[in-house]
Amino acid sequence: MDLNICIVLLCTLFAGGRSLKCNECIDVTGSCVSKETTCSSAANTCASTRVVTTTGETTSILQTKSCNVIQNCRNVSFNFGVLRTKLSMECCNTDLCNSINVPDYISDSPNGKQCYYCDGKSCLNTLNCLGDEDYCITATTNITSLSTTVKGCTTKSICDDVSQAPSGFMGLSCCQGNLCNGVRSVTQTYGRSLKCNECIGVTGSCVSKETTCSSAANTCASATVVTTNGDTSVTMEAKTCDVIQSCGNGSLNFGVFRSKVSMQCCNTDLCNSINVPDYISNSANGKQCYYCDGKNCLNTLNCLGDEDYCITATTNITSLSTTVKGCTTKSICDEVSQAPPGFMDLSCCQENLCNVVKSVTQTYGRALKCNECIGVTGSCVSKETTCSSAANTCASATVVTTIGDTSVTMEAKTCDVIQSCGNGSFNVGVFRSKVSMQCCNTDLCNSINVPDYISNSGNGKKCYFCDGKSCWNTLNCLGNEDYCIKATTNITSLPTTVKGCTTKSICDDVSQAPSGFMGLSCCQGDLCNGAKSITQNLLFLSWPLFFYILIH
Repeated sequence: MDLNICIVLLCTLFAGGRSLKCNECIDVTGSCVSKETTCSSAANTCASTRVVTTTGETTSILQTKSCNVIQNCRNVSFNFGVLRTKLSMECCNTDLCNSINVPDYISDSPNGKQCYYCDGKSCLNTLNCLGDEDYCITATTNITSLSTTVKGCTTKSICDDVSQAPSGFMGLSCCQGNLCNGVRSVTQTYGRSLKCNECIGVTGSCVSKETTCSSAANTCASATVVTTNGDTSVTMEAKTCDVIQSCGNGSLNFGVFRSKVSMQCCNTDLCNSINVPDYISNSANGKQCYYCDGKNCLNTLNCLGDEDYCITATTNITSLSTTVKGCTTKSICDEVSQAPPGFMDLSCCQENLCNVVKSVTQTYGRALKCNECIGVTGSCVSKETTCSSAANTCASATVVTTIGDTSVTMEAKTCDVIQSCGNGSFNVGVFRSKVSMQCCNTDLCNSINVPDYISNSGNGKKCYFCDGKSCWNTLNCLGNEDYCIKATTNITSLPTTVKGCTTKSICDDVSQAPSGFMGLSCCQGDLCNGAKSITQNLLFLSWPLFFYILIH
């Protein structure tokens, strides 16, 4: 055997058979007095480290020297907005080589990237990332006895090896796009029932009452919902118990109408007393998507505010299968359960005008021609439309929706199917929606404005309804509401039961009920809908309410 090879092998065996010696100390800057230590067989490097932790205006610096493994040797930054920790390291592999004090290698300059962070009130605050923080992060910590989600910026080194993150953080997930860590923002989850303010109403009329949340709820929410149809806007305020996954700002813009939700969430009793401003901009952002206007789906829509995605969806809000297109926010694309009920098969894309594929509003043949319009009373200016082959009637409708003392009346003219033609009322106590319709089957026959046919007088029948605290409240039915009803809604992430009065037309054909309600059951005796009542969540009742008004 070659002598040089023998020497190399002997040296390797000798080095592998003994342990490394390193300097060891830990202390604040300037007082790290080292002592010699013999490393364990697992250690293969000597490390010198500088840890800089900033909380608000306060910065602390820690120096350490120790035995380590080479895999841990890297510079990292972990920035949660309220707290940032930077770790600068130098490593070497000869005895007592780690005598130096390491400088702070990590920059404090913004790098242009932005991520969400949590400030104790919400997890939708924007954080400017610093230095090499080129990833957004979400994690859970049990540092306190409360389970807490934290968000912020971090370096690739932590995302590549989550064991490098500070101790006490679990379930780390990283992403690279700006503000990509917005989904499922949790502040804290309590082991006892939260108490929240609860109300729903048009702006200025939302008078809160205290409610004890179900065990499924982990946040108090305050929301402002602005729905625009043409030149008409309606603003609703809501306060309620909710789940933190639902907490976020969102906008859904289909051209013919737009709905914006601005929310703030918190997790202490009765913390949702504020009225949330409308956070979502109405300024064009330069992005464009296709939208449908009832004739075709190749119209160009200028997206507004944070609407940075194009969307395509199918709706069964009417009896006709309909495709809708438009602009939306990332929050809805990330969590399609946040979209209004009644919309299915949602698909999102990011390029300009990317939602062009398979855009069908209706399948045309030689068919009926009807007047078409939708608007508040007096503003419904009709245009002629050619109906799909599925439509067999022209419909004219008046929809009156009442919340507390506030009523909104909408007029609509459209193509429809004769099975949908009827008068109906859906009364769940906290709101009532009445639809009066007339149908005809000759071209452009639906020119009239339909009066409100449905009476507001008590008819002597009584049913249970839910008020946010219990479902054992008695409701006096009105007009032709001769059935009691019970249904489940998935409008929020919490399972919710609604109860009230309704008309036979809805019980005979449950597809005529407002969208977003499932498992409808009807009965005819007084107070017959009392079984298995659960507390109601009110927050996104505004979604089906407005979409029922605008589209039904």
